[in-house]
Amino acid sequence: MGELLEAGEFGLGVAVRDQKPVTRIEISKEKEAEIAAMQMWESHVETQDEIILKQEEDAMLKFMRKKKNANSERRSPIDKQAAFKEFKVTEEAVVIEQEIIQCRSTLKAKRVELENKTESVNAIKHEIDQVRIFLD
Repeated sequence: MGELLEAGEFGLGVAVRDQKPVTRIEISKEKEAEIAAMQMWESHVETQDEIILKQEEDAMLKFMRKKKNANSERRSPIDKQAAFKEFKVTEEAVVIEQEIIQCRSTLKAKRVELENKTESVNAIKHEIDQVRIFLD
């Protein structure tokens, strides 16, 4: 190794000429080739798929912009009550209203039937309770 010189509060070393630290980082030949390949970069050439994808995206954006512009030209909305009265005059509305009336009457009949069956079940349960009390 080298010699140690005393200079004040700390020691200063003197290295032998052959044992000085290497200032250049040693890189393997493979790494150098990889770095050289990266430095020789060429711009990417678009493939046919990428071109088609870009055209589709542009077409979709154009369609969306056109649709947005078409929506801005719509007529102002009408009053809900007026629209409902206008709808009720159509044949479709008459058919729907008849179906609603029929469903309501069916529901009312089913409720009455449910009430009658509930009463009969409660009466039978009451009889069972009476017999249980008699047997106990």
